Amino acid sequence: MILTKIIHKILKYKRVIRVKSSGEKHALFSYVLFPPEPFNFKFFFNVSHNRFLKSYLIVKKLKELGYNVYLYDYLDTNIDYSIRYDLFIGHNKTFNIIAEQLGNNVKKVLLTTGSSPIYDNQKLEERQRELQLRLSTTQNFFIPMTEIHYVEKNIKLADAFFMIGNKKTSDTWNLPSIKRVFHYSNVNKLTFLKKTTRTGNFIYLSSVGQLRRGLDLVLPAFFNRAERLYVCGDYKEPLFYEFHDQIKDNPNIHLMGFIDQTSKKFRKMVANSDFAILPSCSEGQSGSILTLMSYGLIPLITEEVGFEDFEKYGVKIAGYGPDDTISAVNFCINMEDDILENKRNILLEQADQFTEKRFLQNFGQFLFEI
Repeated sequence: MILTKIIHKILKYKRVIRVKSSGEKHALFSYVLFPPEPFNFKFFFNVSHNRFLKSYLIVKKLKELGYNVYLYDYLDTNIDYSIRYDLFIGHNKTFNIIAEQLGNNVKKVLLTTGSSPIYDNQKLEERQRELQLRLSTTQNFFIPMTEIHYVEKNIKLADAFFMIGNKKTSDTWNLPSIKRVFHYSNVNKLTFLKKTTRTGNFIYLSSVGQLRRGLDLVLPAFFNRAERLYVCGDYKEPLFYEFHDQIKDNPNIHLMGFIDQTSKKFRKMVANSDFAILPSCSEGQSGSILTLMSYGLIPLITEEVGFEDFEKYGVKIAGYGPDDTISAVNFCINMEDDILENKRNILLEQADQFTEKRFLQNFGQFLFEI
């Protein structure tokens, strides 16, 4: 972890990574930088956010297909436009700024890893009003994104959309029917495992954004229960403090903080759990849920978490009322052993959907299609 943090700091001083191929085509890729060849930093991708692995794999496939690749951080708009690019893949708010500087002959692809920011604001405003009413408070639990004018510009300029997530994710973007949209799964380097024991315990694993991820729905579902809930993430947000006293009164709720996913502490926690819970209202395809799935935990999630056909191997949280989450938790706790075993078997079969090999195949097919 220490070495990985050092590499991330070094990458901040790197402006562009150039990857040469045997071909004559040129691809401009605006996303995140990773340690370039000839260095072999496999551990870096194991412990870093999976966006770095996605960036590495996209560059790898582009090189394989004969593209000379120019990789910039997506916040950097100081691009070398003297090169005649054949393909541009961009991300987030700078996509339209860069795309407008490129000619009409350049194929422009928007890479998205989440819901539309416009939808995100609307959904979180709804969630906040419901929570304020439920807690009889005027406390604000999120800050709306104000810089969202770029969304419509991005949609107008993009020729195709490479979206991490499901149809629910793409629906949030309100795209014109003429736009070409392709849905793809996330990727990680973990080997999927199958659990053989049963504890009845749950894990909530997320970063910042407790209202978005539904921590206010998860905590009350475990008040006055015997089953354990491991809560992993930041405890400095106002939503957490609203429930602090109730958490202290419920010893089955264990606060784990930010946890190193390569540590013995993490492995011990996942070994003592059966379910991963995340009632998120706005997501792409959750990397934290994918990580827990790879350890054999059954996902207890909303459709917005971005997985296709997850009810075959997981459990759906139908809505954003506290009773929806409580009902889903009760279903998991009372699930018959043969049903749990079947879901675990189907979950193990999903492993192929999230491998590097599958991601490379899907991205190669995507380029062929467009």
